[in-house]
Amino acid sequence: MPRSILTEKISRRGHHIYREYSIDPLERHNASELMTRKVITVDGESSLADALERHFGSRQLHRAFPVVVGSRYIAMIDRDTLAKGMLNPAHQRVVDLFGTDVPPMAFGHENCRIVATRFAVLGLERLPVVTDPESRQLIGLIARSDLIKPSLAVDHEEHRPERFFSLPGMGADRKVL
Repeated sequence: MPRSILTEKISRRGHHIYREYSIDPLERHNASELMTRKVITVDGESSLADALERHFGSRQLHRAFPVVVGSRYIAMIDRDTLAKGMLNPAHQRVVDLFGTDVPPMAFGHENCRIVATRFAVLGLERLPVVTDPESRQLIGLIARSDLIKPSLAVDHEEHRPERFFSLPGMGADRKVL
């Protein structure tokens, strides 16, 4: 059916609905459900030389890492940010590269639609997930690629056929008395 009973009355009045209503899969999930919980972080109290060697050397795993002091999130750091601040790498701390500006972050209770919008507006690929804006305790990291998972789940539910197996004595071979 091109129209449902809900849109038929609207279309009879001359207003046409060009798409059906559906639930956005990103509205159904929070950031804490999709985030990566095991996050490699850079200690804000470490020296720039140590951070460069440990996280951005030949064994570099990621392009950027969250900087934390204790468990408080400070900012994201990448190789370029680290290289710009290298005046005295042996004695300068990582945390000294960042001012008092509040960095972009996601909150565990936020739905993924809000997080996706933040990615789009800020042009980011990943966001640290924190408990609340005051403590900024880091609990995970969410990437743009994580936001695909809810849509894949909906596609799987709607378009993958389910197979039902009959139990012995419960199918067509059962005799009716």
